[in-house]
Amino acid sequence: MLAVALPVDQGTLIRRWYVPRIRLDSEGTARRVRIGTEAFARATEWFPSDECAMTERGLSTPAVEQIVRPRSTPPPVRRA
Repeated sequence: MLAVALPVDQGTLIRRWYVPRIRLDSEGTARRVRIGTEAFARATEWFPSDECAMTERGLSTPAVEQIVRPRSTPPPVRRA
């Protein structure tokens, strides 16, 4: 997991599909954890930690599910 300011080269994003990010947002006197997903040619999307989960791929956000789903879903069967 990378902090907000740590740069990632485009080759890494293409090869890995995405990288997880973390940031802390101030809300009054509290700090809230936000988990981000940075992917090639996409803006980083941020989510509250309660919308994220640990999976066999590691920390997953709703954006990760959108990125991974098309690559892991088998193509439809075509009938002659």
